[in-house]
Amino acid sequence: MDNIAFFRFLNRVNAILITLAAIAVLLLASGALLSLLPFAGEHLADVQHVAKDTGLTYEFGPLLGGIDGGHEGALDTLTGTHEAAMVLNRVNGRRLSSLASSGGGSAEGVNVLVLTLHDLKSHWLFQGLNRTILSTSAIYADGPGKSDSAVSALLFCVADADTNGDGAINESDNQTLYYYKPDKTPVAVKLLGPIRRITNIVQTGSNTLLVTYFNGTNDTVVIYDTDTFAPGLNAPLAAIPTH
Repeated sequence: MDNIAFFRFLNRVNAILITLAAIAVLLLASGALLSLLPFAGEHLADVQHVAKDTGLTYEFGPLLGGIDGGHEGALDTLTGTHEAAMVLNRVNGRRLSSLASSGGGSAEGVNVLVLTLHDLKSHWLFQGLNRTILSTSAIYADGPGKSDSAVSALLFCVADADTNGDGAINESDNQTLYYYKPDKTPVAVKLLGPIRRITNIVQTGSNTLLVTYFNGTNDTVVIYDTDTFAPGLNAPLAAIPTH
């Protein structure tokens, strides 16, 4: 009987030790998983800190309302690249669904987080949160409208500062055009501006981009090579008829 009781006691001890070991493994695994999330740790702490100081809140949303079409969640995979991205939106007492894919609209994006898919490293395209991203669009390697081809670049029309002194940063302020090339450029790069208004951003070929803008005096059109983003031809648009 003593031997039976001893072995029962030993089995119970082993069961307790195995359970504790399993719990420890689960805790370590969950910690490792959280450290891989692009908005975990330092990123999330930074956002919460800013929100506490300003009284604003922020949330992630799709970059282009879903580049790959009809998916759930905030993260957009950038077709043909090793990256995915999502926008950080400023929320003023309501939830935002996403940035507008074209035009101005009521988008309140403040920064873009890019995730490298093969190693899960992530980085921000802009510094800080003091801006409003007015529109975002993609350049496709096979030409305009070829959304099933590789994303060769992203374009951001941004209001970087309150230039008219009304206390807000929005489409009424001067605007700057930035580009980002997935897998190639580490951050968003300034292409044009700041100028009074960027009026059109149109991909016209597999490696050509047409931009029109108003500088406060007249309207101008310029062509860019989307491989290098070097400017090409530029010319003033015909003046608006007076009669």
